[in-house]
Amino acid sequence: MRGYPSALNRAGRIFAQEDPEVGLGYLDEGIKVARQLSDGWFWFANLVEFIELCYRIWDESRQRSYLDRISSRVAEIAQAMDEYEFPDLKGRWNLVRGHLSLSAWLEDQDDVGLLRAPGLRGPRRSSL
Repeated sequence: MRGYPSALNRAGRIFAQEDPEVGLGYLDEGIKVARQLSDGWFWFANLVEFIELCYRIWDESRQRSYLDRISSRVAEIAQAMDEYEFPDLKGRWNLVRGHLSLSAWLEDQDDVGLLRAPGLRGPRRSSL
């Protein structure tokens, strides 16, 4: 049982190559199971993999729902960052936030918004 969050993380990354929705499902399950097992590393790792995959899909499709999925995980990511010191995972989260802030700036040229850099405004337009 202790290895299950790791297997879900790996399955999420592998299956996402062919079907991102399947990958997101595995990562979502990995988030839940790791949290139940108090496995801080895989809880945080699955969260980061989940938001990175959502960002990748959004970047390719511009479907707003993927930005919404990222936003829905912000509180969990903040909690993981408060509870655990995994600098590489924090850095990966900050990279996604930076990409999102830059995308929003490219759309609206709002320098103040870029300086705030919350990273979750996301561009206002979508392809939906």
